[in-house]
Amino acid sequence: MLNFKNKKLKFTVVKILFLLFSIPGQVFAAPRNFAEFLGIFTNIFDLAIPILMTAALAGFFYGIAKTIFEADDPNQRMQGRKAMLFSIFAFFAVLAIWGITTAVRKTFFGY
Repeated sequence: MLNFKNKKLKFTVVKILFLLFSIPGQVFAAPRNFAEFLGIFTNIFDLAIPILMTAALAGFFYGIAKTIFEADDPNQRMQGRKAMLFSIFAFFAVLAIWGITTAVRKTFFGY
């Protein structure tokens, strides 16, 4: 068991756990089977994926702009390259999550 020395922290953790486990049952009307449970998460990911792809693309363009506009400073150029590389990894990670959710949806729901 976790040993909390701060009672305020313990109360906050208990509140978060209570909300975490009680609200989804009320909001999503408690899924009746595993397919409905997976359907909830695939729907959430389907909403989040375009936002995450846009953020990764914006990060890539930020890295390009930083590299171009700060071309005279080698440290700034390196930071721009790192931003581009990180955004490429993030973009492919989002694509992987999108592929997994699509495979789950097609496997369990047939569409």
